[in-house]
This record gives sequence, structure tokens and C-alpha cells, in this order.
Amino acid sequence: MYNNDIFILENDVVGKYCDVDHGSPCIVAECDESVERFESDDYRDFVACITERVAEKAGPAFQVSGRRILKNNSVTLDSVTILQSGRVVSPSFYLNDYYDDYREGMPSDVIADRILEQYRSCMKDVDDDVVGDFSFATMKNRIVFKLINYEMNKALLEDTPHIRYLDLAVIFCCLVKVDKCGMGTIRITNEHCANWGVGVDDLKRCAFENAPYIMPHSFKNIFCLLAEILLDETDMCSGTAHDREVIRDIIDSLESDSSPKKGNSVYVLTTPNRINGAACLLYENLLEQIREKLGSGFFILPSSVHEVIIVPDTQENGRAIFENMVPEVNREQVPVCDVLSDRVYHYPEDDFKI
Repeated sequence: MYNNDIFILENDVVGKYCDVDHGSPCIVAECDESVERFESDDYRDFVACITERVAEKAGPAFQVSGRRILKNNSVTLDSVTILQSGRVVSPSFYLNDYYDDYREGMPSDVIADRILEQYRSCMKDVDDDVVGDFSFATMKNRIVFKLINYEMNKALLEDTPHIRYLDLAVIFCCLVKVDKCGMGTIRITNEHCANWGVGVDDLKRCAFENAPYIMPHSFKNIFCLLAEILLDETDMCSGTAHDREVIRDIIDSLESDSSPKKGNSVYVLTTPNRINGAACLLYENLLEQIREKLGSGFFILPSSVHEVIIVPDTQENGRAIFENMVPEVNREQVPVCDVLSDRVYHYPEDDFKI
């Protein structure tokens, strides 16, 4: 039996800004704020207050607790976890994003109500029976992998089976929920492997077989992808039918003219829901297929853990330009927990075998 028989969906609906693992191209991402403000007495009082209010509103049938969770790139987030009696899945709802709202006057009751509403929404499609039987036989077809930065995650990797890859690490997780709100995963730890009696090679075999089907790749012109994001936001904001029709026409036009144009084509490699898309770099033969499509080698810019940007190698001094650009973009435009690497890769020059 595991030390902790409650399974926490760390990557499910969190805060008010959708899903912590819901990616978008770096040029539209927002920066993380300094973590210093989240260590103040006022903030700690806020966390305690919201946790208490959620517990009061949820009632005796729910166990509500506060947790500080170690996330990607050594980012720690405070969360409220809600466990209903008789269930084994407890989603995490991160509080950091609500702090500004609280300081600007949003009542704690309103924040607690929003968290409970998110709880009800994200638990609709979670199968407790599957998660409750957390055996390797049950989970092996749900195992996928993620790419994260090696140096920035040494603490997390101490408890996580992984494979070194370039300056990155491949880690493994069980995918237990996917919907329009995001993705629910359980990170596989050394304890899981010990209980299952499996090693990293077993995880690798399952994950590399599952991932291309469970999380297929998406390779699109960046302007087409941005138009799709705009369409999603228009739908969420109840845009007019005319607005949606105009955006769809733009998407159709961009997709119909998919041939690379020298010096004028930038692409995004990700997954259809734009979550953990950098992992697609390891899909079998995919990079070679992209080279055939582009008709040249290409640079890979690690936009975030959710996507990489592909730029055909057609410009003189391209590497030098990108090597200056990528670290700056990471510092100024990418949330800390989403940063993948400051390094610029090149296919086929770099060794992408694992």
C-alpha cells in the first residue's frame, strides 16, 4: 500500500486562469511574479482563511486541506485540496492567482465559491475506480511522458524516475483526465515504481508507445495557431457568430497555404490541447518528417514545456540571433514553471536520440 492513498491531480483546473499546464505560445504568455510576496504574513493568513472558508462551505462530507506543492522548475504553489468521502481523487486548486483579487477586495466567500465550482466541474469525468486500482496493469496504458529542465528540477527528480536527454529530463506520469479545461495527471514517483516492481525502462516503453496516440502532435504555422487560440477565447467570451466566422476564414486560409516560404515561416510543435507539447520532440521519426516537409534543417526554440517553435535554417547567423533571444524571452515572457531551456537546438546537428 502507498504511504499516501489519496491521488492528487496536480495539473487540473487551478486558480482562475484555467490550468497550470495549459500552454500557449511564448509570445502571448505572461510572466510569473516574484515569489517573495507569497512568503508574507498577510499571504499566509490569506491561505489559511480561504482553506477554512472552503471547508465550511463544502461541509462534513469533504476533507479540505492546504498543501504546498513542488511544481516544475522548483516552483512551489499553495493549494487547497478537496477530498469527498468515498473518493480517492483530490484535485489541487492553487491560491496564488487569487491573492491579488483578495487584496483588491474580493470577499473570501466568493473565492471559496469559485473553487468549489471548479471542483464540481473538474471531477465530472474522473474515474475513481481506475485511479483507485493504481496498479501497473491498470495504469500502463495511461503512462505518458513530459520534458522538463534537468538543472532546474534536481529536487523534484530525486523522487522521480527519469532519463537525461540533452540538457533536459524525461519524466513519466499517468494521464487520468483530459477535457476542455486541461489535463489531470499523477506524476510517477520512485515509490510507485517500487510498488509496481518496474523500472525506468518499463516506463519508457509504455510512455513512448502511448504518448503519440494519447497526446498526438500538432505542427502548424504560428499564425494559424494564434488564430485558433483567438477562436477558443472568442467562444469562451461568447463572441458573435460573425466574429467566429471571420476567425475560421483566417484559419482556413492559413491552413490551405501551408507550403514553407523561405525566411517567412515559423511553426509551432505541440499537442492539440497545447499541453506538454515539447514532449513531441521525442516522437519516433517526427523530426525527420518535419525536415522533409520544410525541405531543410531547422532550429528548435524551446518556447516552453508546452510547445517548441520550429524555424527553418534559411537565415544567415540564425543561431546567434536565437541564442540571444531565447533566454530573454524565457526571463520576460514565460512563467517560471513553464520554462523548458535557454538552449537553441538544431536538427539534424544535435543528437536527439534517447
